[in-house]
Amino acid sequence: MSGRSHRQHLVPISLPLVRELPGPVVEIRCRVEVGTARERYRHRRRDERHLDRFRTEDELWGSEVPPLGVGRLITVQTSEPVDVAALADRIRASVNR
Repeated sequence: MSGRSHRQHLVPISLPLVRELPGPVVEIRCRVEVGTARERYRHRRRDERHLDRFRTEDELWGSEVPPLGVGRLITVQTSEPVDVAALADRIRASVNR
């Protein structure tokens, strides 16, 4: 399965699950430069059941995954540490609009 077709399947699988969540939904979109993402990916340790060793370069880095579009969207730059308290304030403000 190519990376592009794999990504296209993520939205249809995720969307019904997210739509069943109670209350307002705020989508948090984390943004990071590809080089930083690759470095973090190489150094992370995850359970083998995630099957990371079978993921192709195209699947991982071939194209950007679009937002689900299910609620207010907050984009967070994650190249540097995130101010979690400020992010929580943004989420609360978004819900209270």
